[in-house]
Amino acid sequence: MFREQRTQPCETKPTGSDDEGLRKDSLWFIARTMTATAGMALVSWLSLHLLQSSFDLGITPWRLAVVMFLLLASGVAFLGIASLLKMQESGRLVRTASGLRHRAAAPQGSV
Repeated sequence: MFREQRTQPCETKPTGSDDEGLRKDSLWFIARTMTATAGMALVSWLSLHLLQSSFDLGITPWRLAVVMFLLLASGVAFLGIASLLKMQESGRLVRTASGLRHRAAAPQGSV
């Protein structure tokens, strides 16, 4: 009537450098991302202040051009700083964007 309960040995995770290494890598990634983001924010803020008078005086297409320039400058700043900090993800983004640009520029039949 009574079933025998079999217990399996409790698996314990080895206390070692795996968890510490992962934690250290995560913190380093967050620090690099925050640095690149701060640089991007600074470039965006400076660019906006330099172009504010031009933005206020312009018509809608000119304002669109100013906003597009701000987005481009911010993106380039982020990717540039991330690349300097050796973030592998930034390299992947740059290669992907470059591939898309070359693919868009290629004639339809050659792709």
